[in-house]
Amino acid sequence: MGRGDHFGIVFQSAPMKRLMELLKILSGKDIRVLIQGERGTGKELIARAIHKMSDRKDKPLTTLNCAVLSRDLLISELFGHVKGSFTGATYTRAGILMSADGGTLFLDEVGDLSLEAQAAILRFLQEGEVRPIGSLQTLKVNVRVISATNKDLRDEIKKGNFREDLYDRLNGFTLKVPPLRDRREDIPLLIKHFIEKYNQRYGENVKRFDRKVISLFMNYPWYGNVRELENVVSRAVILSQGNSVIQLKDLKDIFPEMDLEAEDIKDASDFPHLDPMKEAILGIARNIRIFKMQDLHSKLNIPERTIRYHLNRLVKMGLIKSYQRNRNRYYIFE
Repeated sequence: MGRGDHFGIVFQSAPMKRLMELLKILSGKDIRVLIQGERGTGKELIARAIHKMSDRKDKPLTTLNCAVLSRDLLISELFGHVKGSFTGATYTRAGILMSADGGTLFLDEVGDLSLEAQAAILRFLQEGEVRPIGSLQTLKVNVRVISATNKDLRDEIKKGNFREDLYDRLNGFTLKVPPLRDRREDIPLLIKHFIEKYNQRYGENVKRFDRKVISLFMNYPWYGNVRELENVVSRAVILSQGNSVIQLKDLKDIFPEMDLEAEDIKDASDFPHLDPMKEAILGIARNIRIFKMQDLHSKLNIPERTIRYHLNRLVKMGLIKSYQRNRNRYYIFE
């Protein structure tokens, strides 16, 4: 797997390529998977990709957000109940585990489970059986469990907030989703993907973001990760007012705390996320602006193949542009 959009996961960076390779391996093994990552990194997308690539893809994928339900509601949601089993149980209801039989159960924010709920889930994982609340009947259920958390469960175990035996049951294999700051090479692709998505949703015609905006985004901390980037692109499309190119000035209502006229932002001269070779190429490109690969070869004295690789990466990142003229490939730094 390489650059592209796989089950809604947009990437071209090495960390994400490796993650997708692991997904492809794990999907066919029917092993329980624990997905760890910061908020907004796309853990649910990863879970959906595992399910869609698995032999269970024709069966349901059922998601349960463990953070939003009380202990009693969670048990009822998972195992179901029979009519009259508790106050308010006016009808018999199959739980999520029965509904997900043959498919996949995704336990989102599993680190927020109460200790009582953890015990109930542990019993199910050990026995593979479901007994609805108020019922004497026990039913076998075949469900693959994928869980996700933004917490360090090992740390939660030490604090007494999470059961070690449940952790061992959930952790058939751990996948760690990298934060956006560790996959900045994906930002231009993600921007393009979200522009297309929200153009269609809101009936706009944004073509691209100006290079200075791309440079700003490449250096922005993105504490909310991909979700925060998506929200920013969505707002920019909504506020585009027919403009096909989003400029820095168009972001003033999205980043009111930032001085978008500041010289360091306007020039976008620092690229701390880049390796030294790309920084060297950009340093030369800033001075000559329009150039061929051979122009860099004479200045850097390194193989053309190496220069071509880094130029292609910089083009994909949106930091320089390329065009063909008279059989020659030219590059532009604007």
